[in-house]
Amino acid sequence: MRTRLRLLLALVGATSCMGDRHIVNGYGSTMGIGGASRDSAHTGVDFRGSKGDVVIAASDGVVIAQVDAPHGVGTCVLVEHHCARCELSVLFTSYCHLSASLVTAGQVLARGQALGMIGSTGIFSGGIDHLHFSVCRFPCVAAARDGDFTGTIDPSIYDVGCFDPSRRYVSDTAPVLTHPISCVGR
Repeated sequence: MRTRLRLLLALVGATSCMGDRHIVNGYGSTMGIGGASRDSAHTGVDFRGSKGDVVIAASDGVVIAQVDAPHGVGTCVLVEHHCARCELSVLFTSYCHLSASLVTAGQVLARGQALGMIGSTGIFSGGIDHLHFSVCRFPCVAAARDGDFTGTIDPSIYDVGCFDPSRRYVSDTAPVLTHPISCVGR
C-alpha cells in the first residue's frame, strides 16, 4: 500500500507542475531541488527564483509566525487565511528558505504583498535558491516533513497562477491562492 501511495503522489506531483515554468518541483514529487531523488515525497511546491527575488502573499491573511530553522527549512513565514463561506474555512501557507523576512507576526497582508525574499536558508534547501511553499490545515510553521502528508494540501488545487493586481480573486466555495512569487519578468 505504501508503494502505491508513493507512486500516486509522485504522479500527482509530476503532473501538478507540468507546463508551469515557475515551478521546479510539485507536491508529491520524489525529485529533489537539484535533480537528485528525495528520500520521501515532497509535501510542498518549490518555486524557482534567484536570491533576493520578492516572495508575495498568495492570498489575504495574517502573519502568525516567523521561524528560523537552520537545521531544517531555514527562514520561514507562516500566514493564516480565512474563507468564511468555503468548505475549508481556514488554511495556512508557509514560505520557506527565505533569505530575509519582510514582515512581523500579527501583520495583516493583502494578496500580492511582499513578505520575504527568496534564498537558500536551511539544510533542506540543497544550497539552491528557491521558495518552498506549503499549504496546510494546521499551522505548519516550518513546513511539513517530506513524506508526512498529514494535514498538508496540494497547493495546485487552489492555485490560479501568477498574481495580477488588476484581477479580483473571490470564491464562495474554495480558497483562491496565487503563486507566491512575483512572476513579472520570468
